[in-house]
Amino acid sequence: MKQLRFLPILTFFFFSAQAQVAASLQAREIIVKRSVGLLTGVVFGKNTFIDIGISKNSNTVVGHHPFSSAYFVSTEVKPSDKFIIGPKIGAWAAGGVGGIAMGLNMIYYTDFDKASLVFRPEVGFGFQRFKLVYGYNAILTTHKLAGINRSLGGVVYCFRFKRLKDKVRRK
Repeated sequence: MKQLRFLPILTFFFFSAQAQVAASLQAREIIVKRSVGLLTGVVFGKNTFIDIGISKNSNTVVGHHPFSSAYFVSTEVKPSDKFIIGPKIGAWAAGGVGGIAMGLNMIYYTDFDKASLVFRPEVGFGFQRFKLVYGYNAILTTHKLAGINRSLGGVVYCFRFKRLKDKVRRK
């Protein structure tokens, strides 16, 4: 019977306890900062390429987690004895807790005699307008152009030259 006298006290604490539900259910604004930038980068492996182009970037923070994405049009150039150029389109996203970056690219490499179409998935680290990635060139054509990397690393930074209107989203 002595245990039953604590029952009303325990019941009171049980029904009066609350978590932070009210704060988590409040409507929040998420501001997406967008910009157009000059994409610059270096692709390194057996052969080194310089990457330059135009990108559209979006950056936001959700809670404590930054998130960024970009899509771009650029050109990879191999400035060596055998000149190779590769027009490229692609997109990447980065962020979260570890700043993981993932991207996809389509590249058409040519030396003006022969050409190869390449699909390149990438994975690595990225934050806002910067990424450091590992990529693999999967050749989609029957001809493999000599002088292009199969496995590579890349560093890219997008210099902002025009800020676009911010998007505001309600959560």
